[in-house]
Amino acid sequence: MPHHILRLLPQQQGEEGEEEEENKQRWSVVGQPGLADPLTRRGRGGGGADDGSNIPAASARLDDVSELLGGALFLPLYKWMGEYGPVYRLAAGPRDFVVVSDPAVAKHVLRGYGTKYAKGLVAEVSEFLFGSGFAIAEGTLWTVSLLCKIIPRQIKAERAVTLIRKTVEELITKCKEIVDAEGEEVDGEEYVNDSDPSILRFLLASREEVSSVQLRDDLLSMLVAGHETTGSVLTWTLYLLSKNESALVKAQQEVDSVLQGRPPRYTDVKELKYLMRCIHESMRLYPHPPVLLRRAQVDDVLPGNYKVNTGQDIMISVYNIHRSPQVWDRSEDFST
Repeated sequence: MPHHILRLLPQQQGEEGEEEEENKQRWSVVGQPGLADPLTRRGRGGGGADDGSNIPAASARLDDVSELLGGALFLPLYKWMGEYGPVYRLAAGPRDFVVVSDPAVAKHVLRGYGTKYAKGLVAEVSEFLFGSGFAIAEGTLWTVSLLCKIIPRQIKAERAVTLIRKTVEELITKCKEIVDAEGEEVDGEEYVNDSDPSILRFLLASREEVSSVQLRDDLLSMLVAGHETTGSVLTWTLYLLSKNESALVKAQQEVDSVLQGRPPRYTDVKELKYLMRCIHESMRLYPHPPVLLRRAQVDDVLPGNYKVNTGQDIMISVYNIHRSPQVWDRSEDFST
């Protein structure tokens, strides 16, 4: 019987016949040929701790799988860190991931980007959304190979992406026409002008050097990546402050003292020391993104003597690192 990297374990059975029958019915569905295979199939990286990699293989109950597929990915990853340690292997369909929650291992992988590691899977998916924008640009772009079966949701998503790209292309074309008609020269000095710090000005400054397609991809990366990350940080900061009245009062008093009722300026940031501590703490508790994906380009040995093969997908759990009791005192608390 092959050793599955992710084993689906039945829930704890009681002594009552009714509960036993319920478990049998559950397995009569899950046990259908091919239904659970995508969650238990071996990935390219191979088996568990007994394969010479020194990486333990995580096991999950049925409830864990439901949470993994339909909920927040980082929550079960955090639970399994407590059970299997800071580095473990997790199967996900035809692939398996080495989940990393150790700062030294994460540093090793991230510093090896461009030589030993690439963005891999995240670049494949992001290319469909953003084209070859700077957010995912690396070496040779990976070919998207997972869109084999078109379903209604995918069709709807593709239409939305097409509309976004078309709108951005029209915006770039119109702005180019305006600039050319006025004979305006847009250069770096004009871009950094405080009175008109337009990101579009910066893009148009490169119109002779970069194609319209590249401008579109870069603008999409700026709009989506910049907006999403900033929005997430602000949302979680306000949420945490709303749950901590003393921190909220202290932050509000600092803002009132520094701004004196006027709109904030960039130069005020260095004076809002406590508010910045609140923002940094919210980014620790709720990092965005909570996980980073990389793919090994060569065989490698991670700190701790964990061995990975070429092509191995690695999932760095930023959420786990930021909440690890081995790294932080009172790791679950909002400490400012």
